[in-house]
Amino acid sequence: MSATVYINSTEVRKDFSSTIDRVIYCKPQFVQRTHNRMVMIEEGELNSLLSNLTIPVKFIKEDDGSFIATNSVIEDVFSAGATKEAAMSELCKDLIEYAQDYYDDYDLYSKTPNRKKHAPYVMRILSSPSMESVRGMLHA
Repeated sequence: MSATVYINSTEVRKDFSSTIDRVIYCKPQFVQRTHNRMVMIEEGELNSLLSNLTIPVKFIKEDDGSFIATNSVIEDVFSAGATKEAAMSELCKDLIEYAQDYYDDYDLYSKTPNRKKHAPYVMRILSSPSMESVRGMLHA
């Protein structure tokens, strides 16, 4: 049995405003164009779906007493600070910057084997790119 939730892209184009209203006020919309499929989803709904994504953080204490905040999800993003909290704040900034860079070059990053797995985290960060929201994803 095949799913019949997909709307033909021609129908979406004919009444784009109504489709957007359904996305915003009702539910995500599944759209099909020939052999291509996509989902249109409201930002808050996307945040809800991705809300369980967390990034574990570990701290390394340097000889000078400063800290490096590392993570095991987006391994090559790490930050330093005089305190753990300062390192964590810098990590939030760096993750937002990384997410923007990833999105700017999405076609490359999303197909690179070691970065493809970052996509859901990037989507979560970009859909709510405040320091507080990103800080909420981090768990030390």
